[in-house]
Amino acid sequence: MNILVRNLSRDTNEVELKKLFSPFGKIASFNIVVDGATGESKGFGFVDMPNKEEAVAAIKQLDGETLKGEKVRVKTTKRINTATKNKMIRRYKNYKLNSSSGSSKQAKRLR
Repeated sequence: MNILVRNLSRDTNEVELKKLFSPFGKIASFNIVVDGATGESKGFGFVDMPNKEEAVAAIKQLDGETLKGEKVRVKTTKRINTATKNKMIRRYKNYKLNSSSGSSKQAKRLR
């Protein structure tokens, strides 16, 4: 089960994220999303737990818990295929490019 972890402190690292979830069971993968340009955390990450019951227990227990002074939000998330993910990235990049140049017409079209 893929789990979204939001509102992470910007200095939370992947080891701490794994440590947070490991008492609940096996973790298949985990990562914190970072800004490609700066390398800084964007304040959210993902944890994949193969056992659904363990994942649900982790979500129930950890949602709203405080980690490094921040109240984290934990919920399930859908997996998306690569084509959908790439489309979302292109739309985001186009939005950023157009919003920085002041073209609100193009930005509205992307919504």
